[in-house]
Amino acid sequence: MIERSIKNAARVMKTEFSLRVLEMEEKGATLEELLPLISGERAKRSYISGDVNDAVIACGQVVGLIRDIPSVKEIIDGIISEAKLIGQRLHNMGIS
Repeated sequence: MIERSIKNAARVMKTEFSLRVLEMEEKGATLEELLPLISGERAKRSYISGDVNDAVIACGQVVGLIRDIPSVKEIIDGIISEAKLIGQRLHNMGIS
């Protein structure tokens, strides 16, 4: 959580950049000092470039539940595997 010091609390991804912003807040940074770092324009550039360490990236509470980042292949293989299991169950029930 950042921006608490300016009464605009925001949940963001924990990155080097967001930790720097948090450290500045803890040291008493002013709104004027924080604003260039938390601006929407900066985040927009970061989204476009994919560089998550160049801006604060907003996120929800679910970010705390992420334990791994599977590859696309792993996701597709999982979907296929689950579909086969469902097909097998339906077949065993006499539904084709």
